[in-house]
Amino acid sequence: MIVVEFLKILKRKFNYIYVLGSIIVLIGLHYATNMVYKEISVNKVEFLYNYSLKWIVSIVVLFSILNTIFSYRKDYIDGLSKLIRYSEVSRLYNLFSKLIANYLIAVIFFIFITAFYSIFIYYMQGADGFFLINSTMKNNTALSLSLILYASSVALLVSVIFNNIYLAISLSIFPLTALTFIREFIRETYKVQIGGDIFADTFAKISEHASFESSNLIQIIIYSVCIFLISLFIKLLKNN
Repeated sequence: MIVVEFLKILKRKFNYIYVLGSIIVLIGLHYATNMVYKEISVNKVEFLYNYSLKWIVSIVVLFSILNTIFSYRKDYIDGLSKLIRYSEVSRLYNLFSKLIANYLIAVIFFIFITAFYSIFIYYMQGADGFFLINSTMKNNTALSLSLILYASSVALLVSVIFNNIYLAISLSIFPLTALTFIREFIRETYKVQIGGDIFADTFAKISEHASFESSNLIQIIIYSVCIFLISLFIKLLKNN
């Protein structure tokens, strides 16, 4: 099943358009921010991690959400869901295949887009703009990959619950973005201190000072596993 899921992803023309569009967007963002670089009072290393890397992570997270939803709904559109249901493939393995295949493709995309951007800014700015393979980059990479896993898990859960692709996409993106703005609005408007959400807190830790010890890396991985298990439980209920 994992091989089948990989083939479905590689066959999807949308992915190649998305990769090309992502490259264009990153280059555009680089030139746009380079024009106001001196106005935001940050050094090149800080800009690289606090801004550029977060752009890349956001692009890859959206990529993982879309592919996870498309992979799950594609089975229903093509009528494969009934075939899988009555085959010897377990529901656990079926869902796990979708999650792990889309996650690994997203990881490969993250590595590719990070390498491309590093080469691009190295060509434009020299060695000062290059992502160095050091402890800071390793910590940021660990945080980034955990965010991608969490986003894929959320997308799978929403896909299992709802049958509409566009509704699934909207509801998958909402808890990863809108809740952050709602939380800050409540804090600033009503002066009420409320707890942060795991995605926003982890995303905020991506920086030049990222530390593995102080991050909630293990927590977000546990959350991802729990979300996957909930997806499996709902899938079992819906099929019974």
